[in-house]
Amino acid sequence: MTRITSADGRVLREGGGGPALPAGSLMNVSTGGGDEGPYCLLARVHPDIRRVELMTAAGETLNVPVYDSADFPEVRFAALLVPRDLHLDFVMGFSGTGEELERFDVAFHQRFWHRHR
Repeated sequence: MTRITSADGRVLREGGGGPALPAGSLMNVSTGGGDEGPYCLLARVHPDIRRVELMTAAGETLNVPVYDSADFPEVRFAALLVPRDLHLDFVMGFSGTGEELERFDVAFHQRFWHRHR
């Protein structure tokens, strides 16, 4: 389980139950948030993915910080908090040489989340 909390200790996003990564996948991305505060992108990524970027619907590219964990060397974690009203498009995972290895559509997930809030 990965948990992202605010400076005051409020849980902003939790996720990560199940296997490190689904078979055949290099990224497992989840998005969402609470009733207030930022929207959260949380991803488990294969160690071959060295850089993660988020593309907004407006065409802006945001760097998503990637973190290693000594306890889980088979997977890395990427997380980014964004304004709730920022419209997202997709997340891309890149190799150390800059090759795009996997892409994940987050636009559908975000629209679904907003409709059900």
